[in-house]
Amino acid sequence: MKRILLSALIFAVAQSVKAECTINSIYQGLPAKVLQENGWNFQNYNIVCEKLRRANASVVINGTASVLTGTSLGWATLSVADKKTGLGISDYYSANTETNTYASQDKAEELLYVAINTAANNWKDLDSALAILDEKRRKLGIAR
Repeated sequence: MKRILLSALIFAVAQSVKAECTINSIYQGLPAKVLQENGWNFQNYNIVCEKLRRANASVVINGTASVLTGTSLGWATLSVADKKTGLGISDYYSANTETNTYASQDKAEELLYVAINTAANNWKDLDSALAILDEKRRKLGIAR
């Protein structure tokens, strides 16, 4: 019985540590607004966060929300950068675009939020992006 309780306690502590991982982000404008209002919300958050933490990297977010010809549109691209220096790369980025026929700026900003989180969740080449970032750090003599 004690082993089961100890195992449960260890698991709970490990889960709380994972939940405390914070994705460091570089953004401005509308991406900053929607993430500051709503936070990150995607299934693979802990996986992405831990990879970025281990690599001492930040996510660089570009994107916008707008209404064009009666359609709400939100798009985002995510890339990585060194957390200390801001050295960024554009290789192996992740992108997503969301549209809706309900034309409003509020809807477009909701779509931007979805686009950011979908791009983060579906970032299949994140490991490759972080490897390229490490390679550039080495070439420039920048410590991780």
